[in-house]
Amino acid sequence: MDLIEASRRERPHDDRSRISYVRGKQGVYQGLVRCLLARDAVGEAYAVVQRAKSRALVELVAVAEIRPTAPAGNRFAALLDAERRHLTTLRSGTPGGAAVEALDQLRSIYDEMARHDPGYVALRRGSTATIEEIRHVLG
Repeated sequence: MDLIEASRRERPHDDRSRISYVRGKQGVYQGLVRCLLARDAVGEAYAVVQRAKSRALVELVAVAEIRPTAPAGNRFAALLDAERRHLTTLRSGTPGGAAVEALDQLRSIYDEMARHDPGYVALRRGSTATIEEIRHVLG
C-alpha cells in the first residue's frame, strides 16, 4: 500500500490517468480491509478506509480552483503565475521530464509562497495544516 501511495504522487494530475491508475489498485485496499475485518481488527480497517478517503480529498483539493487569501502583490503575483504554468503542465497528462520538472518547480514555488499565504500553500500541497492555518483558511 505504501508503494502504491508513493508511486501515485508521480502520476499526472488529469482525471483519466488517476482513474486508470486506481482501477488497477483498488483491490489491494479492499483486500486489506477484508483481511483486517476477518482478524477482528476493526480499528485498523477503519484507518485504511480513512486514509484512502483523506487521500482522495487531498487530490481533489490539489486540482480544485483554490484562491489565495493574501493580496497578490508583485512577487506573490509572479509566483501565482508560475504556479499556474506548472499546474497546467501537470494536468496536461504529459508523462516524463516535463511533469517531473514542473513538480520540482512547484515545490520551490510553494516554499516561497508560504511566506505570503501559508493557508493557500497548505491546501495546495495537501500537507498537514496547523489549527491556526485551518482557522485562517476557513475564517
